[in-house]
Amino acid sequence: MKRLFTFLLLVLFASGAHAQESENVTFIHGLGGTSLSLQEADNTLSDDFLINTRRLGYSSQNDIASIASSERGNVLSNSVVVGHSMGGIVAREMIRNDGSQSDIDALITSGSPHEGALIANQLASGSAQNMAENWVLAVSEGIRREVGFDFGVVAQALFDYLVDRGALGYLDFEIENYQSRVSAYTDLEVNSNFMNTLNADPDATLPQAHYAIHGVDERKRHLSLAASAMGQSYQNVDLLASGLGFRFLTIGWKRQATANQYFMEYSSTGDLYDYDLALYYQWLAEGHFISAWSLLVWQEIDWELLTQGSQAGGPSDALLPKSTTTPGFVSETREIQALGDVNHLELRDSQEAIESIREAFRKPDIDIPEAADDPPEDDPPPYEPPPYEPPECEDPTVIICEATTLSSDKE
Repeated sequence: MKRLFTFLLLVLFASGAHAQESENVTFIHGLGGTSLSLQEADNTLSDDFLINTRRLGYSSQNDIASIASSERGNVLSNSVVVGHSMGGIVAREMIRNDGSQSDIDALITSGSPHEGALIANQLASGSAQNMAENWVLAVSEGIRREVGFDFGVVAQALFDYLVDRGALGYLDFEIENYQSRVSAYTDLEVNSNFMNTLNADPDATLPQAHYAIHGVDERKRHLSLAASAMGQSYQNVDLLASGLGFRFLTIGWKRQATANQYFMEYSSTGDLYDYDLALYYQWLAEGHFISAWSLLVWQEIDWELLTQGSQAGGPSDALLPKSTTTPGFVSETREIQALGDVNHLELRDSQEAIESIREAFRKPDIDIPEAADDPPEDDPPPYEPPPYEPPECEDPTVIICEATTLSSDKE
């Protein structure tokens, strides 16, 4: 019995020691990112868990298969991989090629387009570029009708404004990215040859322990992404767009009021000059209304069509619909939704995204040990006054001298 007890103690201590061993975690960034893209997540999680980490850095100018092939040797052995966006697809391609020899023991994807990204198709067809041009034309419509000079000057000014401070901030980023990274974007298209091959047998591309993090952004999604791309707050970008939109509405109403006045004068005088002026001011008003509705309504609808293929939209991280970031072959029990309004860029290093990765780390089939908290400093013991010792009575026959003495002390 004593030997059995000793054996059980050894097993328990051995199990406890093993549970506290550090785990390897490899971070893989998304399209257009660098090894620094997931630095915030790396640093924060390294403080919370016992992990050895590595952040891969690769060129997004190559196709995904080439990236996976060149980076597979840089993944830490027996690693939990955290992949943002295309990084999760790169990891799946590594597993597909390496099979049971893969160094990826668990996979956590954050906003990864497992079934492709519709915006990649839209960039390839030129629809995204056309939409950007149409936005500039629409927003500048009222101004162009007012000034009546070289459109190029007005268009460039509006384009610069929309890129630096408005809705085009993210779309322009995607268009520039596409021009230098066509191969990767082609692989990410919905129903591309690469995607069809990857998803022919999804189980062969996923380790048993896998989780898919997704975001749901209920804000104006094109403005949300623009704000993140420009490093500004969503509230500021939304305020600028709304403020400019209502400014155009106000100018439009004023021009329409002037047009109505000339229509009334024409009805009284029959003067064709008044009629021409009425038509002119009505034309100006319509231009400003086009600009206003573009900023206040149409751009948001256009963005849903561009990224989801439907005006109604649906659950989305503002760039990718939930149907691709958590596809049918990922069970609902392995889906993790980032709390709050979180867009695609924020799924990379926001506190909400990092908290979702924490949740995945704590899942039973991953179970990364957490770093022990620093022991709190010992509080000083509470003050305890010395025990009261009554004075000795000089006359041992007096039994109330203690009370008398106490009463005297208080006076």
